[in-house]
Amino acid sequence: MKTLAATLCTSPRCRRTPDKSDVDPRPAADGLRTCWVCRDRTAELLAAVPSLYAECETMLARTTGTFEKVGGSTTPGLPLDLGVADVRADILGVLAAWASLVVDERGLVPLGLGTVASLAQFLDGHLDWLAAHPAAGDWCDELADLVRRADRVLDPDTTRRSLVSTCVMDDCPGQLWALLRDVDDTRPSAITCDAEQSHTWQPDRWLDLGTYLKFRAVA
Repeated sequence: MKTLAATLCTSPRCRRTPDKSDVDPRPAADGLRTCWVCRDRTAELLAAVPSLYAECETMLARTTGTFEKVGGSTTPGLPLDLGVADVRADILGVLAAWASLVVDERGLVPLGLGTVASLAQFLDGHLDWLAAHPAAGDWCDELADLVRRADRVLDPDTTRRSLVSTCVMDDCPGQLWALLRDVDDTRPSAITCDAEQSHTWQPDRWLDLGTYLKFRAVA
């Protein structure tokens, strides 16, 4: 009997090969064009967008009245922080475009979709439909790129911090944090203790640390 090949997740942000040089996609979830991990990741990213938009507004407000002259022009110049302004406009534009796709293709009536918060809430209610859409991969990619760009303009240090566990070293009161850095960051990612900097695990020791944490959890 011939075995059919599994349909793979279409998100270009899916699992990567060990050397991170290429995508190694997981199987797509039943009825979807993405895996559950990527589908749930879009929910997390979407939930973060309204606060990122608000932070962009706050940052722009601090630069209100600060302009640079455009050579020879008598009109006011452009705001100095163009990166924040661009990202802020793109957040609204990208969410509005995807909401328009949902409204048009599902035959819905768009009500109260004038703000980023309302757009994010609306799209959150259609995540499974978007994950099953032929453009699901683009949806995952655009949303992830939007959040990444917002993070970069709001905080040039784009290190992502995630709590791992309490420190595994004897009598250490600290917490272990994973510091995950972008591929173009010259600093290496690491798992480090917030109480003692010497309690640090580089990526080549993460597997050993994970094995120990699993053993400790069942001990």
